[in-house]
Amino acid sequence: MILRALRYYLSERKMPAPSGEAPETTPAPRIDWRCYMGRWYELARFETPFEYGLETVWTEYTLLPDGRVGVSNYGSDATGKVYKARAKAWPVADGVLQISFVPLLRFISTPYHVLRVDSAYQNALVSNDTGSCLWLLSRQAHAPLPQILPLLQEAILRGFDIARLRPTHQ
Repeated sequence: MILRALRYYLSERKMPAPSGEAPETTPAPRIDWRCYMGRWYELARFETPFEYGLETVWTEYTLLPDGRVGVSNYGSDATGKVYKARAKAWPVADGVLQISFVPLLRFISTPYHVLRVDSAYQNALVSNDTGSCLWLLSRQAHAPLPQILPLLQEAILRGFDIARLRPTHQ
């Protein structure tokens, strides 16, 4: 997954939004990163090169003593093979983490914008800064539709083409 992430980083800036107009990716204000820590299951995503063919995708976020965030991504393919990628992230603005899968080379990093998170930190909508990526995340592997609808509505209001969302089979 590290090679996939690196290839993605090198190509993401070239990927225009489908409508030709970039979606709104201003992050949600006042994200409490301590509340954001823990396991998040991916419910749906825009397909990306580094996640192509992966199912049962989840991520663990851990607050590190130096204030950075440890990121461990997991996903399995159709054969059941599990892939793991580790990264380091650091808060750079309200609602924005800068993530690097090559921590020694911090300049090879990508922004992670939390667009919406509910008050209980149970469901979140996340994108990169260009809007070429979108993830619907939940603390539950199978979140009920009423919990996900506000995320989909937010994505639509921001100009994302939710028809591009690919459900993740958990």
